Amino acid sequence: MQGDLSALIVGTRITDDIGIRMCRKIIEGGASVNIISKNGESALSQAILFDNKKMVDILIKVQANLIYRDKQISPPNIRGQDMMEKSPFFQAIRTQKKWAIESMCDNGVEVEKLKVNGRSPLLYSAINGFDEVCMYLCLRVKDVDVVDEMTGQTVFEIFLLRE
Repeated sequence: MQGDLSALIVGTRITDDIGIRMCRKIIEGGASVNIISKNGESALSQAILFDNKKMVDILIKVQANLIYRDKQISPPNIRGQDMMEKSPFFQAIRTQKKWAIESMCDNGVEVEKLKVNGRSPLLYSAINGFDEVCMYLCLRVKDVDVVDEMTGQTVFEIFLLRE
């Protein structure tokens, strides 16, 4: 489902108890937690962006999409890899919100199965210099010797060459 900014998406930006109560009422009233704006924003991605940890927990519990895969939920102007990159999981990586990444990994995100522009979340974080995120993801994946298809470098080499 897609649309402009919904009351729930806007509500997740209010991080105090009033915002939390308002969002709970909206959810209890039957609003979809998976509405995506024309720009690829969802309630969960906005809660992550605004450090609204309580709201992130609530949205995860009510089955908010942690990643975007389904073409039916994609706004017409955002497709494929762009949609994956706009998903809440990659929003957490881009904004370096390790607490959100950890919560989503604990709730079913399969890190090794995701890619943006041919790069896994581990490579994506290493290439972009998100060191803390990269170190955390190293603990979540089986193979840390992933090679970047574009550069031929491993995650470890990317760390060494950047310094």
